[in-house]
Amino acid sequence: MRTAKERLSHLLELAAKGAAERAALASEVADLLHDWPTAYPAAMRAGFEALLEKIAREDSPNDSKRAGMRRSRCSTNSFSPRPVG
Repeated sequence: MRTAKERLSHLLELAAKGAAERAALASEVADLLHDWPTAYPAAMRAGFEALLEKIAREDSPNDSKRAGMRRSRCSTNSFSPRPVG
């Protein structure tokens, strides 16, 4: 088994290859996070989580725009959400 540092380096290499490897990269990172090896330091997990978040943001640049559009449509409806807190 590769060390966490070696695995992160491999995943960063995949990320550098661009969109062609993006799906494979996301899958590998998600699998790793799902079955986090006990031999890997817990502190390294944050780096892998940040990488997965970055992949998601880069793959879905229009998601935030779509979410904003959904919110604006909902605000015109009679539904009024309760305040949280």
